[in-house]
Amino acid sequence: MPRPALLAAGTELHLLVLENDRPSCQAWTVEDAPVQEHELWLVGRRRHRDRTLQVRYRYAWDAGRLVLTGYTREEQAAGVLDLGENGHCEHPASVTEHPGALEVGGGVWFAHASECEVALAAQLPVATDFGACAQSLDPRDDDDSAAGAGMRSFDTMMRRGGALHELVPTEAGGLQCERWSITPQRRGQPAGGLARVRRHGRTVVTTLFGYDWSPAESLADRDSELTLFGPSHTYEAPEGKSSMGYACAETVAVSGVDRDVVMMGGNRMYLARDACERAHQTIQARLRWLPPEGGTPAERMAALAGGGMPGC
Repeated sequence: MPRPALLAAGTELHLLVLENDRPSCQAWTVEDAPVQEHELWLVGRRRHRDRTLQVRYRYAWDAGRLVLTGYTREEQAAGVLDLGENGHCEHPASVTEHPGALEVGGGVWFAHASECEVALAAQLPVATDFGACAQSLDPRDDDDSAAGAGMRSFDTMMRRGGALHELVPTEAGGLQCERWSITPQRRGQPAGGLARVRRHGRTVVTTLFGYDWSPAESLADRDSELTLFGPSHTYEAPEGKSSMGYACAETVAVSGVDRDVVMMGGNRMYLARDACERAHQTIQARLRWLPPEGGTPAERMAALAGGGMPGC
């Protein structure tokens, strides 16, 4: 199957793209890859103060599909390359031709800027998702330094106290941020504590985990571990108080993701309430603007939330 005419080199396409949870129409240019006959680049450029930012997404044309296989990102200041990086991925998407547009994996690539603006005004869920290769055209912190800062903050909380936050589904089908208060382990105590308080009607339920924090020698390493004990549940209602507990322990790996985010056993936990709320806004924006995938809206929302507090 031949490549669609809208994917010819030099074509300017207009994509609805999410950045910082805000949709905007952006101009991207198709370029032929210099070596591979069936490859093409989708190139976006933007100026930000004195910097020029450019991202090239590499696609392979494969009999009616575009396979996103990688990206190159460059930042220049005063005409001098300041930052460059490359990444690899595999993100296939079916392609359907429409008059003046291409549908790529549910997102729409418009031939004319005015059509993209119409879709934006109508709030149509046709934004493009660059998948595992997503790279913003905005300046950002170095990933490694941001992840390291997150691990240092987590370590401080485990030793001195603070709070973690998780995104959890609500009975109404949405998401909300919940707080886990941290009581650090003191001398002579077997473990620290993680406590969450929920209210169900007139009943207050307190869930408590004990924990033992074993950071790696270098927090940048990925072998830091947190052992969780329990949990126990205390129920306080007008008619009285009761409790129940589970005797088990689970050890999970902890690694930094960003300055305010860590992964605990594959579950995403936030180190600040506002970071959790920002993540909630991001999920809402993705559900609103990206093409719907499989599952109900509540199931997609829960999957994007990334899990919560691990434990048995």
